[in-house]
Amino acid sequence: MTKINKKNVKKSSNTDSNRFWKFLIENWPAKVICILLAVLLYMIGKITTLDKNVLMVPLDVANTGNLTYTNTLPKKIRVSFRGEATEVSLLQEKDFHVFIDTTPYVTEGSYKVPVQILLSETAAMIEPLEIKLSPESIQLDLDRKITDLKPVRINTSGKCAKGFKVESLRVEPELVQISGNSLQVDGMEYLETNVINLEGKKNSFTQKTKILNLNPQLAVTGNTDFTVNVNIIPIIEEKKIEISELYYLGLTTSLVVEKNDEKYSVTISGNQNELENFNFSPRSVYLDCSDIFKTGEYELPLNVILPEQFELKKIEPVNVKIKVIKAPSEKTNDKNVNDDTDVDAEQEKVEESAPESDTKKSRRNG
Repeated sequence: MTKINKKNVKKSSNTDSNRFWKFLIENWPAKVICILLAVLLYMIGKITTLDKNVLMVPLDVANTGNLTYTNTLPKKIRVSFRGEATEVSLLQEKDFHVFIDTTPYVTEGSYKVPVQILLSETAAMIEPLEIKLSPESIQLDLDRKITDLKPVRINTSGKCAKGFKVESLRVEPELVQISGNSLQVDGMEYLETNVINLEGKKNSFTQKTKILNLNPQLAVTGNTDFTVNVNIIPIIEEKKIEISELYYLGLTTSLVVEKNDEKYSVTISGNQNELENFNFSPRSVYLDCSDIFKTGEYELPLNVILPEQFELKKIEPVNVKIKVIKAPSEKTNDKNVNDDTDVDAEQEKVEESAPESDTKKSRRNG
């Protein structure tokens, strides 16, 4: 059995410990510098593997107190962030909620308010993630908040179809409740709805809409749903139509109306589209000559046949003077006309020579 010399073991252990401490102490400044350089090189290597990105994130204002701001605020805040390239490349605007909170401020005045940020669950899990905001704080001029009712005006765009127009616009409700600083609320005359498109419309319609609020210092605090009623009607116009020739209704074929140079006009009203290409047919403007049986001068009212979609506004002239003459006969009928005249003459001679009682009978029969 081998015997261990405890004295020698203890002596050897002390020697190793002395050597270790001697190693640490010997040229220790150089060794410390080497360690620091190693750490620095590690950090540099780590930093060089990180990727930097920048997003412009909308600024939100948490304004739940009795005060509100009156000055103009930046619409977006510059958010710079650094992290592992594979991770930060996935971050988007929605992963950052940038805001300022005016709730802690209870008196009117000017304050320097810090910009705060909340991360989405995705962004919060990235490690490491360095974030810097620019600017980091914003100057706010705070004033008392008031609430008031303002008229709602309907905002439209486009034109109705040809021949149609908007007769009336109506919005329900007619007032909207808004809140904001006293300067802005008092200076606001009305608020507009979102755009109501009228392009190519021919019929009346109803549309749901909301208020178009472009002022970030004002908030719609009342009803947010509005109904717009648009009443569209045809455009009614008047048209004056010149007439050169009339139709003589019921005039016997043995008579004609002597031509003249008089002009006639008829003014009618109706839908713009239907009226545009309308014109009278040849027999639509006429004189009723059914009671004329002999030549002479007559004055008759001018008549018009008009489709039911139009309205008669004016006739010029109202009454027309005409001269009725015998219709010219053809040459082939001239002999017959003369023969008839001779027969009539002979008949008259016979009647003159006949007894009186016979003559009266003939006229009655005739």
